[in-house]
Amino acid sequence: MSRGIAAMGGIGMERRSLLEVLTSGLVRLIEEGNYQIGDRLPSVSALASQFGVATPTLREAARRLEATGTIEFRHGSGIYVSGDTRRLVIANPNRSDIGDVATLDVLDTRLLIEPELAGRAARRGDETQIAEIKAELAAAAQAIAGRREPDITQMNMRFHVAIARAAGNQVLTETLQSTVELYEPQQRVIGDLYADLQHDHEEHSSIYDAIAHRDPVKAAELMRAHLEGVIAVVSRKLREHADSDQ
Repeated sequence: MSRGIAAMGGIGMERRSLLEVLTSGLVRLIEEGNYQIGDRLPSVSALASQFGVATPTLREAARRLEATGTIEFRHGSGIYVSGDTRRLVIANPNRSDIGDVATLDVLDTRLLIEPELAGRAARRGDETQIAEIKAELAAAAQAIAGRREPDITQMNMRFHVAIARAAGNQVLTETLQSTVELYEPQQRVIGDLYADLQHDHEEHSSIYDAIAHRDPVKAAELMRAHLEGVIAVVSRKLREHADSDQ
């Protein structure tokens, strides 16, 4: 890295912009340096010196990675690794409010892919991955007991993503993860509309049990029923709200 950006870019510099090469270099630095999520990277000025570019140029390249969720700038603290450098599918960081109709579309998207993912998790998930699903379920149970509703929302989504990871398809996992991130701004509203944390958790527990017992048909059926139930309640409540506003 100390040889500067020219040495890193090589012939590819003719085809890629300086920012693209810098961004690739930052990703390589994270991977080759074995940085983990939560680790702090060198300062912007130190990285600029390492890559042989001006500080504003390095900062602009780093902002590109921040937009993908790979790193984050913490005011007064520095730059930290915040996501998987290998992730290809991400939610648009510049998205606007997705609205009621799009919220239902996102739920419908999840309905199309998550039953299959649950079935595959039951067939393919290794013991470590299934233990991860169980851990997310247990964390949600603790949050429910402590009535930490913002935490419950986050943990419930992590439960769904853990199932996707156990299914063994990286692209589908990243697709669901991005969908969950897009869905997150609306999740609090949907949680208020659904308004049954205990029932939601019980359904999650049943899905986990089917996966842990290696029953792909039951896991898929339970996930489908779970999401269809959420969609039914949310759709009805949204219609009721729309009618009351008229």
